[in-house]
Amino acid sequence: MSNKTRAHTIDPAQGVLPLAPGCGSLTDAFENSRALLSRLLRASRLSRAQICDRLSALVGRRLTVAQLNAWTAATNANRLPADVLVGLLHILGAYEPLDVLLAAVGRATAGPRRQDLAELGQLTLDQEDLDARRANVRRRLGR
Repeated sequence: MSNKTRAHTIDPAQGVLPLAPGCGSLTDAFENSRALLSRLLRASRLSRAQICDRLSALVGRRLTVAQLNAWTAATNANRLPADVLVGLLHILGAYEPLDVLLAAVGRATAGPRRQDLAELGQLTLDQEDLDARRANVRRRLGR
């Protein structure tokens, strides 16, 4: 296990994990994410009613504009449910609010390019393992 992985493993003796440097608090991260989401909603070409219709279909329950407004209002303490957040991000095609939340705990999303690079890296490691195994078998065969 790498040191980076160990740094994010919960040790019951230590209690709660520290947040990423400069994060402040999870409350700050949620507020920053909420504010960004509100800006994205305002910038969307879809009306809030259209967003709610699409969102309702994604999450499997009826959501109203009033609920959406309450979840994204700066003065409201209601937190956006996770399924609604993911659905909204998908509808808006913007994942920055999730990036803000993940950054608070030292994590990040990976877009298509980073996913492809990670897959390429894994394939390279797999090939190196196969090459080593192949060389080992050849040694055993005396080749």
